[in-house]
Amino acid sequence: MYKAFGFLFLLFCNTVFGQEIQDSTIVHQEVIIYFESDEASLTDDDTSKIRRLLQEATHLSHYTLSVDAHTDEVGSEAYNLLLSEKRKDAVVEYLLSQNVPKDHIASNFHGESQRISFQGNSPGHALNRRVTLQLMIRRQFLYLEGTVVDEETKTGVESQVQLSAPGFKSQTNTDVQGAFRILAPLDSRVTLEVVAKDYFIAAKDLLISEKHTSTKLKIPLPRVEMGKGFNFENILFVGDKSILLPESYPVLEHLKRFMLENDKQCIEIAGHINHPGKPRVELHTRYFQLSVARALEVHDALLESGIDADRMLARGYGNWEMIYPYALDENQMRFNRRVEIIISDCDSTAMIHNDQIPNREEFTLADPFLRHYAEMTFERDLQNFSAKVQKDLRKQVLAMQEKGIELTKYTYREMLIALPGLPPAK
Repeated sequence: MYKAFGFLFLLFCNTVFGQEIQDSTIVHQEVIIYFESDEASLTDDDTSKIRRLLQEATHLSHYTLSVDAHTDEVGSEAYNLLLSEKRKDAVVEYLLSQNVPKDHIASNFHGESQRISFQGNSPGHALNRRVTLQLMIRRQFLYLEGTVVDEETKTGVESQVQLSAPGFKSQTNTDVQGAFRILAPLDSRVTLEVVAKDYFIAAKDLLISEKHTSTKLKIPLPRVEMGKGFNFENILFVGDKSILLPESYPVLEHLKRFMLENDKQCIEIAGHINHPGKPRVELHTRYFQLSVARALEVHDALLESGIDADRMLARGYGNWEMIYPYALDENQMRFNRRVEIIISDCDSTAMIHNDQIPNREEFTLADPFLRHYAEMTFERDLQNFSAKVQKDLRKQVLAMQEKGIELTKYTYREMLIALPGLPPAK
């Protein structure tokens, strides 16, 4: 049995003092190999998966492969310690056979002392019979400092701060004054997400550089109030369609997290279009229907993420509430093409029906092969393909995830063309 993760976010850091830049070691990728009872031999499937991990190391100048071997609790402690050593040796010997330098390997064995399952049954035993193989890399980090404040009062807000970058995540909580200090990888583009009860989520994109050793951030959080609206100009759609672009999914993840953190809040999802310098569009027109289709697309994406339908109401507003009624440039038009989230009364969202249109397919139908992969819509997208194509896409997604490839950069057609190999990283 085998389990792999494209990138792990476990962190093993040297102590970092003040705002100095320091080297740290992180787990870049991990493979877990599971063994049958009383076995210490690698299968062909195991060695194949290890080779895939080693491909990740080919472009790295400095890395370490960490090997940790374990057993279940069946048998004596002394026997299990010896068995875990044999499992460790099997993996180390295979790594050496693949020309991995000996000084790039760090190994240990633990017998039954580090079980991850304490269920005394077959599934529990199977989880404990394992070797964890981790590809460790060195990166430079600094501590990013800042304060989270109420948007209006400018007072500190106790909140949770999460930082994410390719291959790395860290998380911390602010103090009562809203101050935070969080580890960030140098020379990396990161997303800083701030969540607090009764506040809307703030997300900030940053390129971490040496200037952040002497810069403190100030992040304003908008308080949640009944009737207050929040614009999402970064929820983007295919032109004249309600098909979400891949760039929209990080924003939807923020919205999903807000709904999960604030489980008593309900929202109206208001769809708007850009139709400047024109009279208010009528309900029966395609312009109005497009605004409804886009609101429904966001509604359905949240519904598929597990948000209760009674907490959401999807409505279209055509061009009735444009921010720039006489938009002159693309930037102003983009602000008109928006989805707005309005904090609403839960009785209303539960009782009032979503706006509906008779021809929604007109806005959603496009060549399904040209759609980009998105985790939130993958299962729904598969329904557009034959059983064979569905099988091939599932297989390719798993292979790409194991290799750590960013799937959202690829259309389904590009994934299929690349079978049985893998597409190059874009």
